[in-house]
Amino acid sequence: MMKKLKSRLRNFSFLSVLILVFVSCTEQHSWQLSSPDGKLMVTIENVMPENTLLYQVTCRTDTGDIMVISSSPLGIEREDQQFIEGLSFMSASPIESVDERYNLLHGKRKECHDFSNQLILQFSNEQGGLLDVVLRAYNDGVAFRYRFPEEDSVLHTVINEATGFSLAEDGIAFMTPHADAGGRYGPAYEQYYQKEIAVGTPSPNKAGWSFPALFEIHHGRFWVLITEAGLDETYFGARLEQEALNGVYRIRMPDEQEGLGIGDVSPSSTLPWATPWRLIIMGESLKPIVESSMVTHLSPPSVVENTDWIKPGRSTWSWWSSARRPRSFDKLVRFIDFTAEMGWEYSLVDVYWDKLGEGKIRELVSYANEKSVGLILWYNSGG
Repeated sequence: MMKKLKSRLRNFSFLSVLILVFVSCTEQHSWQLSSPDGKLMVTIENVMPENTLLYQVTCRTDTGDIMVISSSPLGIEREDQQFIEGLSFMSASPIESVDERYNLLHGKRKECHDFSNQLILQFSNEQGGLLDVVLRAYNDGVAFRYRFPEEDSVLHTVINEATGFSLAEDGIAFMTPHADAGGRYGPAYEQYYQKEIAVGTPSPNKAGWSFPALFEIHHGRFWVLITEAGLDETYFGARLEQEALNGVYRIRMPDEQEGLGIGDVSPSSTLPWATPWRLIIMGESLKPIVESSMVTHLSPPSVVENTDWIKPGRSTWSWWSSARRPRSFDKLVRFIDFTAEMGWEYSLVDVYWDKLGEGKIRELVSYANEKSVGLILWYNSGG
């Protein structure tokens, strides 16, 4: 009897070790982060044998769970090292609650509440280089960014971002083609949006699709908006590739012709270095998307200390009715008069105001001041 008991104990111990090893392996290759209300879930997987990273986003609704983003690629490549394949899990931070409040001078609301859960996963590549994947889950969406946590004074350059967004192929999209580089004004984010096109439809422009991109998926049951936040001088304003094979939209690198050759279009920085956030805002209607403040939550605070001069207000804009109207002094005066009659704060003077003639813009400013109307002068930032 005693021998049988010892044998069973040994078998049980061996089985326990197997279970512990299995659980340990599972924990090291799959991680989940939920929103504060528990309805949104982002899952990260380190997929064998290439050791690549995939993520997916699900949402629990009253009518059942919805796959918002199915398995999609993560990863980034620098000129000196790649962090797309051969990634080994190093550590996972404790899940932390982000609970911050701040005020805005303008926008959707004055008082904002940044409330989410955060998880940081660290991986190393085959050369020993470190990459952090920083995840945040909000009640109205999820966000992630890459971070190189090591420290050095060497300038590093990103040459590829593998980030993708896989959406249900039965969905429809509302997207604007990104203007091809070149010319005086391109790219200028001025293309018309295409509405209700099938998910995966190629962009008519080689430059791809601009952010933000809006999708209606699962036969109108769910809405998804993809964009970015936290952009700074070390990275590029992102967009999506022209092709979305199998419904997977991927981040596209900038073209060499952008900026008319002024400055380097390749993102570069010393370490540590964090990329902008990739945002996925979602809901069962457009309401949570329109009301979301995730973009400002994930953007750094303003560095402007004195904000007394910033006065938000309503504005007239002559461009709506005549693209070349700013060439006419008399017509601009009429818009200033209309602004004053409406009790609005500003009038926007668009392109060609420099063609008014010597001293005319100063005269226009003086007239606007008499009417207590502020002038906003447009200047092309692309070309």
